[in-house]
Amino acid sequence: MSGFESRGAQTGYRGARAWLPQHDPAAASTLAAGGADCDPPEDWADRSPVWPDPVAAAQAIPAGRLPFNLNADAVLSYTVINGPAGQVLQSTGSLRPEPLTDQHAQELGDAFVAAYDWMRWQMHRHILGYTGGFPLWVWARTTRRDLVSTAQDMARESPGSVLICLRIPRTQLLLTDYFTWHDVLNGSPAVPVDCVGCGTRHCDDAECWDRWFDGWFDEWGAQIPPADDGARLPWWCWPPDLQTRLFASWEAVHSLRRRFPVQGCVERIEYAWVQAIRPLR
Repeated sequence: MSGFESRGAQTGYRGARAWLPQHDPAAASTLAAGGADCDPPEDWADRSPVWPDPVAAAQAIPAGRLPFNLNADAVLSYTVINGPAGQVLQSTGSLRPEPLTDQHAQELGDAFVAAYDWMRWQMHRHILGYTGGFPLWVWARTTRRDLVSTAQDMARESPGSVLICLRIPRTQLLLTDYFTWHDVLNGSPAVPVDCVGCGTRHCDDAECWDRWFDGWFDEWGAQIPPADDGARLPWWCWPPDLQTRLFASWEAVHSLRRRFPVQGCVERIEYAWVQAIRPLR
């Protein structure tokens, strides 16, 4: 049983086939494909790189404000990968995520897999030549402090991790708002880009947000049928008209707010994009 098949329960996630065809038929088969293998260039063994010695996270990241530019043709990005993934990149010159296994899907849970399928749909829409693989995540805008913290956490939790600085071709990168992505993960409508309370674009007034959420629970909650146990049904079980409204709200993930973190999704990392590699200790 895969992440694209019914898990048997009323609210079990049925994967992209449960909801995507009515919105984007061409993407359904792409997502189901799950990506493709990548063979290294024939001469890669002759030119595979030797990496530098491990350093602390604070030493691995340049001091000062990082020169992110979301409008560049090749976008400056950072990511941290574990040791085995680093070995794949070093030995083959390319890195793609592993396909989602049944066991991993069950460990992650339906809501997580469903949110990732929605993001794969966005990759299908926005990344040139996308073949259906799961995303690799990068930071395309964040603070140095947060990047150092991320690298420190990864180095501690997964010894042998590697920090990579990249310049990724814009056609191969999907940029999204970090905080709005969490609305997708939570299965709730995204806060509108233009505030329905004060009209401000990207409003950050907590009172406006509270009023909007109260209105959402009152309006949408009355239209979402309850599950057998009385809980609110997950979004992939909602009526089609509510799914359409939900997906429309999630388009806000593409509206990148100033001074807010911006994440990126790629289907692969190519060594040709690498600007610097710093093994971490």
